[in-house]
Amino acid sequence: MIKQLFKSKISLMLLKFIVIISGFFTFISTLVQVYIDYRTDLSTIQRSITQVKDGYSHSIANSLWHLDTEQIKVQIEGILRLRDIEYIKIIERKRGKTSLFIEKGEKNITRKLESRFNLRYGKNTNNIIGEVVIHVNLDHVYERILDRFFIILITQMVKTFLVSFIILFIIYITVAKRIIKIGNYAKRLGHQNIEEELIDTPPNISTVNELDELVLSLNLMRTNLKNYLNNRDEAEEQLREYKTHLEDLVMKRTKQLNDKNELLEQKLREINTMQDQMIAQEKLASLGNLTSGIAHEINNPLNFVINFAQISSHSATELKAKIEKLNQLSQDEKAVLEKELEDISTMTKEITTHGRRAENIIKSMLEHSRSSELSQEKESIDIHEILEENLNFAFHAMRAKYRGFHVNLTKDFDQSIPQLMLSKPDIARVFLNLFSNAFYSLIKKSENKSDDNNDFMPELIVTTEKKNGLVTIKIKDNGLGIDKELIEEVFNPFFTTKPAGEGTGLGLSLSYDIITNIHSGNIAVNSEIDQYCEFIIQLPI
Repeated sequence: MIKQLFKSKISLMLLKFIVIISGFFTFISTLVQVYIDYRTDLSTIQRSITQVKDGYSHSIANSLWHLDTEQIKVQIEGILRLRDIEYIKIIERKRGKTSLFIEKGEKNITRKLESRFNLRYGKNTNNIIGEVVIHVNLDHVYERILDRFFIILITQMVKTFLVSFIILFIIYITVAKRIIKIGNYAKRLGHQNIEEELIDTPPNISTVNELDELVLSLNLMRTNLKNYLNNRDEAEEQLREYKTHLEDLVMKRTKQLNDKNELLEQKLREINTMQDQMIAQEKLASLGNLTSGIAHEINNPLNFVINFAQISSHSATELKAKIEKLNQLSQDEKAVLEKELEDISTMTKEITTHGRRAENIIKSMLEHSRSSELSQEKESIDIHEILEENLNFAFHAMRAKYRGFHVNLTKDFDQSIPQLMLSKPDIARVFLNLFSNAFYSLIKKSENKSDDNNDFMPELIVTTEKKNGLVTIKIKDNGLGIDKELIEEVFNPFFTTKPAGEGTGLGLSLSYDIITNIHSGNIAVNSEIDQYCEFIIQLPI
């Protein structure tokens, strides 16, 4: 047990603190005790000196007056027997002079206490006949004090060590031993011995202390840990089951996702095909709207071609007959013949001009009917020609579809605008769509106003402007307008405000792509319901 006692770190730590603190207070108390003893010895010496002064001064004075040397020696011997008094001398005074009368004892004392008192003879206190000088040896006092210091110190230290060892033993039995047992139990506590309970037999102490509560807490922790491990094992088993289930489920869902991905890819291909078809349908729809307008545009030059061709044919027949009688013609008749030849030449030129006009119209129509893909090829063109051409197409198409339609056209073109590098068929498609939408809005508003018997004059304003390196084209009508809540959606695919069957919802979406993606421009819309609608296009120069 002694070996285990000194192996206990907490016991040794407590012993160290007890020894240090006890030693400190022992040293302080020893110093206090030595100081008290020193003061006591000094008081004893003072009492001895006082005793000599009170008890011997009168007899020594009588002996010195009668010059009784033997009697003085006897008295000095008595004084020297007192504690720590080792030297005494008597000085005689005669006629104002002093002389050594007698001395005895050790004179050469290193540490001493000197005391003097006068010798008086008779009743006259001023009759001083001599003086007594006493030396007290303080070395004996210091030796006694030092011996007493070491005795007290050693006694106190032995007592401190004994008490400390007893306290150490009590602490080991009541605290350290139990802590060591609890620590060993905590070290070996694990999954294998979780069932083992900590059993601690406390010493015969009636009250429950902190160590008892610690033992109870450890046992409670062991129970909780046991329950946790059991729950963890059950949870791990459930997790293994869930893992197996999830793996099967993931494989199943992966297969389903792969099947759905294949289906989605197929649907995406169908949507792309459908989108291409709808774009083509949009173009065909715009071509359908242009058909009557183009027919009107082509009809005029064709009428010129037919009429001039008939006149030219008739004039050619007459010229043939006149040529046969050329020699018989007078000068006036020859002048008429030359005039007819000039007319035939002029009509031939007109036939060529109007034929080329019809050719250009058909060429524009063919450009509109190209494939659904947007063109990336650009050429230098006059923006005003494109505007004029598509404005005429859209207007005549609406005139052919809606009889009696008329509109006030206002064009304000900036002639300083240079030719721009544009994709002609694509930019024409944008303008044709915007003009068609504007005319449609004007027609619908005219129909609504005619029902209300209100006067309404359709108006379309087209302006161009060059500013800050951009060409700005504004197309503004005073038609139905667009609700402000719908303005943000007008460029979304398949969005339309027209009734079902009258619009695909792709026109403005395609126009947005053509302006922003192909031409790096910008298109925006401002509108107020039943007041106006204005599209603003900006193209870089």
